[in-house]
Amino acid sequence: MNQQLQLISLAAEINTLHDSAQQAAMTAVQYAAKCGEKLIQAKNACAHGEWLPWLEANCRVNQRQSQRYMRLAQEMP
Repeated sequence: MNQQLQLISLAAEINTLHDSAQQAAMTAVQYAAKCGEKLIQAKNACAHGEWLPWLEANCRVNQRQSQRYMRLAQEMP
């Protein structure tokens, strides 16, 4: 899968996981951690300087929230 297709796929997964976190209070932490995992994957797939423009253009998650999700994913056991 080329990088562009991978990023499109990751954006769809990130958006779905973000929406689920918003709707499911009982499982919000679990969904948020999964979203963080996908955000980390997307960030790693972006070239230097492309992450924030890509995030803004493709995801309903803002920069600050993406940082929270990624931190949560990194801190989960």
